[in-house]
Amino acid sequence: EGPVLVDYPEEIVDDADAPLSCIIPPADTSNLPPAQAEAKGLLPAWRRANETYGRTTVGKVVKAEQVPEMLALFTRIADGENWQEVGLPGDPTKVAADIRNFYEEAALALNDGVPGARQAESWFVNSTRGGEVLQRARRALKEQKAGFYFWYYLLPLTQHHDG
Repeated sequence: EGPVLVDYPEEIVDDADAPLSCIIPPADTSNLPPAQAEAKGLLPAWRRANETYGRTTVGKVVKAEQVPEMLALFTRIADGENWQEVGLPGDPTKVAADIRNFYEEAALALNDGVPGARQAESWFVNSTRGGEVLQRARRALKEQKAGFYFWYYLLPLTQHHDG
């Protein structure tokens, strides 16, 4: 007769995009921009994860210890400074990847259990100062007419929030 659509009483819930719930350690209290202070506070968690797993994906352009400083540079971009003049040490998308990887690896040390797909990414983008800065910097790069590659790939497409 043809295909029949049957509704089953079981519902499979996929929370792969639901952000993790990670308690971020207290940030450094000096006069640093909030995202830079936050990343500085996450360094011990990142080190624990790195020690536990023995590997990292941070290091395309910068080391984990440089992530707070990179967030200070992205804060300047987000606040309107010319992205080519702030002193990024390389391709903004690769520096941003190091920042994202740093946060996602730190989240492993702050969370019990293995996160689902994209949960650490969603936590970073939606719940941290670092994610907020990269989101604003992505929009600023677009407004500054930076190449498509530089602003479009700063964050995964599923995490672009243009509001």
